[in-house]
Amino acid sequence: MLHKNFECHFFFIRHGESTANHLPQNLGGDLQCSLSERGKLQAQAIGKELKARRVHWTRLYSSTLPRALETAKIAGQILEVPENQIQTTSALVEQFQGDWNQKERKTVYTPEILSLMGTKNSLFIPPNGESLRMVERRISNWLEDEILYNKTFIEQHPKAGIALFTHGMAIRCLLRYIFQSDPSLTWKIKIFNGSISWLVFKSDGWHPYSLNEVSHLKEIGFFPS
Repeated sequence: MLHKNFECHFFFIRHGESTANHLPQNLGGDLQCSLSERGKLQAQAIGKELKARRVHWTRLYSSTLPRALETAKIAGQILEVPENQIQTTSALVEQFQGDWNQKERKTVYTPEILSLMGTKNSLFIPPNGESLRMVERRISNWLEDEILYNKTFIEQHPKAGIALFTHGMAIRCLLRYIFQSDPSLTWKIKIFNGSISWLVFKSDGWHPYSLNEVSHLKEIGFFPS
């Protein structure tokens, strides 16, 4: 059995607050924005929290988008993981909004569009963008190929600790894949800036240990966006 003695601790981490998070009225999942000053403090808090877990870090992965990579680098410094050992992948980027990128939600989400989104749910595709189903497949295919069904990785790392620095909707889509839940729940899961979600994969599948942890941010604060 491929996973007989395999135990992998995954930490799904949403980047710290970005400068774009101050404009929640705008759509812009792929904005090339950086962390705000609060976001940098949140990234430091993430690093301290992860270090306190005393996990042996097998690999750190990050989305290629600046706000996620900056979070990973700041946290990595505290974890004593050199920047050149943080692996980046476009598989972990946020949902691409296509023609809606940077546009105001109130001008995009007309009653007709909202009705269509409610009908098609995760299959709805923004103009020239990605549906939530496409995001889920992008991330889950990468995760399976890179780790879960990678025989070489499993043989070399039977006990592994993986940190994924990524984005809010990306994590929601990944959780939908893991829990095989109703797609409508994807919109209801809360994943705050700087949050940590801890899940473990063993021979009998996934085990959720915690979701959307933010207690490490209590001295800094966060915007629930």
